[in-house]
Amino acid sequence: LAAYSLEETDGTLVYRGDIKAIVAAASIGIDPENIDIIRVGSVDWGVVRTSTTNPGGTDVVHVFQCRR
Repeated sequence: LAAYSLEETDGTLVYRGDIKAIVAAASIGIDPENIDIIRVGSVDWGVVRTSTTNPGGTDVVHVFQCRR
């Protein structure tokens, strides 16, 4: 998990308090577009947006923008 920097937080798409969940694509085994909640400890975070890094057409990393 990582916090968004002040430069990334624009108040319209990314809000202060949003987090990034960076997940290896091979570790989830499902289409990331079907994920709407990520649980961190006992806290549920809603997934706002998902992006995927896929050089050469192979999914490597998914980044989930999450908000409480």
